[in-house]
Amino acid sequence: MINQIRNFYSDYFSRNGLNPLLGEIFGILLTREAPISLSNVAKELNLSKAAISVQIRILLRMGYCRKLPRSSDRMDYYVVNESHIEAVLANNIRIKKFQLEELSRICKSSPESLSPLILDRLSRIKQFRELECQMEENLLDEARQLFLKK
Repeated sequence: MINQIRNFYSDYFSRNGLNPLLGEIFGILLTREAPISLSNVAKELNLSKAAISVQIRILLRMGYCRKLPRSSDRMDYYVVNESHIEAVLANNIRIKKFQLEELSRICKSSPESLSPLILDRLSRIKQFRELECQMEENLLDEARQLFLKK
């Protein structure tokens, strides 16, 4: 079952244009009841600590995990961020808002160089992205309520 979870997240990350190793590491963190060290993740995946360290930093930035320093052995330990769904949604919203800003900039920079048909297409794409943002913001609000209930 644990391997199925790791494979699921490896595929999930890969389908979203990310390194599948991120998904494997996230799967390991998700299926642990206790924090795990970078060394132990590396051993479990039979990879170098350097390779795992790079991917862990990405997971930290994305909000999928947290680092827990332990003074007893001077090693860092990692756990899944229990509200990682919130982090995923917030990240998706940031990406879509960036795309919206880029579309707006393109349309405003030299509209005369684009045909009315292309401007109309870009306008519809922009409206769709705005709708997506609104839906994901609503979903984020719902997710926050769900995690507050814990």
